[in-house]
Amino acid sequence: MKEQFILAITGISICFGAMSCSDSDDDIKPDPVPLPFLLTDDELAITKGCNDFAFDVLKEVVNSDEFANSNFLISPIGVNQTYAMIANCANSETQAKLTETLGYRELSIEQVNSFNKKIMDELIGGNHTKSLYFANSVWTEADISLPGDFASTSSLYYNNVVNKINEPTFINDINNWCNNKTDGKINNFIDGTETVPDISVGNVVYFSGKWSVADKFDITKIKEGYFWDNNGVITSVQFLRNKKNMLYYETATMQKCALEFGGGSFMAAFILPKKGVSLGQAVDALTDGGWKILWYYDDNVVVDLSLPKFKIESQIDLEQILPDFDMAGILGASSDDHVSIAKQKNGFELTEQNTPSWPGYIPDITTSSDKEVTMTFDRPFIYVVYQKWIGAILFAGCINTFAE
Repeated sequence: MKEQFILAITGISICFGAMSCSDSDDDIKPDPVPLPFLLTDDELAITKGCNDFAFDVLKEVVNSDEFANSNFLISPIGVNQTYAMIANCANSETQAKLTETLGYRELSIEQVNSFNKKIMDELIGGNHTKSLYFANSVWTEADISLPGDFASTSSLYYNNVVNKINEPTFINDINNWCNNKTDGKINNFIDGTETVPDISVGNVVYFSGKWSVADKFDITKIKEGYFWDNNGVITSVQFLRNKKNMLYYETATMQKCALEFGGGSFMAAFILPKKGVSLGQAVDALTDGGWKILWYYDDNVVVDLSLPKFKIESQIDLEQILPDFDMAGILGASSDDHVSIAKQKNGFELTEQNTPSWPGYIPDITTSSDKEVTMTFDRPFIYVVYQKWIGAILFAGCINTFAE
């Protein structure tokens, strides 16, 4: 039996610098932030499926032995777009399994392709205060033929190119592809220890977003503090500080504040489980549509925010956390072949400034408020980056520890 596997690669780098928040009662659900344009029912169904899938994956990662006490980051949209793309060259049984897993089995592959292109056009074409690179590539051995019009379809809807594998130069070739697609932002993405596959799918995402002016952190207010992880290890860290009116929401189990960047089209939500609530319990509350709290907020809440600076790189073996994704009948594989997605590799950085050379002073913004709350992220927490208008979740992750 010939073994085939798909190597999925996603690279992410994000720099942040400011935030805003608000609060609410569990039984009173405020209306979500209105969208600047309307999505069709089918598009809403795809967005819901994508976001359900994102938090199902996050739940699996949180509960896995490998990442139970580690920091990690996933790109749900990277995984989603990769699987949606390869669904175009899957047999009917495998295609149905893929679309069901991604949460939109009632829709045709043509509908899925069209909306995924709309998502990427919006993400990439948004504005000048962000930088997003997104590309796919499929690499195959010379004796493997991709079915039908996959090359043209995947190029049109998923910015994909098809290449033949040259085993002696494969590692260098795919690293050069990542480098070229991110203007040099991602280098040496896989190393020489990787096994050269028969089929490889590369998905690269690079993102750098600038905080909105009102949400930047004042570097003069950075302070030292302590972070307590689940193992009882206490680590000294630098906390970014801000106190102002913010987009804030609160439930019985968690607090959430959301910060704007990318010219207002992107949000970074930071979710703090309340004391006595585990990270797993908080993530569980975000599944089955619980993620909709990302769009909930109360007006006139001043948040005294302390958020640790952090930078992580995370590599996740998707095959371990999503074993149902082991499928044949894809990319020309026969029912006897083994097809799997191997790795996703991501990076994330939170800093007080959104560009390396911007040191400016950010004054406090004080307004009248009905309520003032404190959010100190001194214990494990969740962070999510999403596109505000379409609702697509780009990145999601957890900070569990600062211990080396």
